Amino acid sequence: MTSAEQEQFFFSGFYCYANIIGAVIFAIADGIATLGILIVIRLLQVKTWREPKAIQLLCCVLIWLCLIGQTILLALTIFGQIRQVEGIPTPINFIIINNIKDALCTVMILAGDLVLCWRAWVLLPHDKSWRFVLAIMMICNIGLNIADLISDEIAVVKSTSTPVLDSVAIATSLAVNMTATSLIGWKAWWKHFPASGCILCSNQVLTLGPITEQ
Repeated sequence: MTSAEQEQFFFSGFYCYANIIGAVIFAIADGIATLGILIVIRLLQVKTWREPKAIQLLCCVLIWLCLIGQTILLALTIFGQIRQVEGIPTPINFIIINNIKDALCTVMILAGDLVLCWRAWVLLPHDKSWRFVLAIMMICNIGLNIADLISDEIAVVKSTSTPVLDSVAIATSLAVNMTATSLIGWKAWWKHFPASGCILCSNQVLTLGPITEQ
């Protein structure tokens, strides 16, 4: 066996083990997503059916299906790599599988961002400026992620890379997440703050009442 063949077997085995670990991680994520779907369905049974809950359920199901697809594709990749190590030819096209996995990953990211943006949108019915900001950010996020996906597929064919667009797409998705999460937290804080203030004022009145009467 030549050194080139040994190196090929080494990398095939390494990627095979890495994909097995990835398949286990995706299987765990499938279980977590399934639990989330069951929780949402349970909440829908005790609450009225409204758009936020329906969209949340739709996005959870979409993420769950993408995770299942990722797990199946990883299993196919592992099967093909094992056959290659054994010297058996395989009809599996790894480039197509990787492109599909990237597309599913992009769909999962956009679905998660959409859930957060929609939740923040619903909690801010009168803040049109923030709604406009969320809508613009989500549209840019979708466009950049789709452009990044297409550029990655072109880069694979031309054996190049697009690190700048990858970084911009990741940064945009992170910005959308942080903005929507901050707005949700801010709305929850101000919803709780008046109640806390009323309780504090009531305690002060009860405390100062007897002193005033004296």
